[in-house]
Amino acid sequence: MDNRDVVPNLRWLTVAPEGNPDTQIVLQLAHSNDEKSRVGSNLMTVLRSDDCEIEMKALEEQGVEIVDPPQEVPWGVSGIIRDLYGNPYNLVGPK
Repeated sequence: MDNRDVVPNLRWLTVAPEGNPDTQIVLQLAHSNDEKSRVGSNLMTVLRSDDCEIEMKALEEQGVEIVDPPQEVPWGVSGIIRDLYGNPYNLVGPK
């Protein structure tokens, strides 16, 4: 379990099966009205990448919608894509 508070007003809890830290579930409170309206009906899958910027560029070249381009954040590099069904995915990698 990892309980982080690295950015003001942004906090999340990460849980993983014992002995398998590579598989994690991130729990985070909804903040915006849009996020709150989706509580119980939508989730965002977070995918770890060794190089978020290269992965997102390759996905964009294949026609994947880039919602938020990769940017540096306190925990690494993060960007959001959307699949053809409208589901969001957050790609996260090291700086």
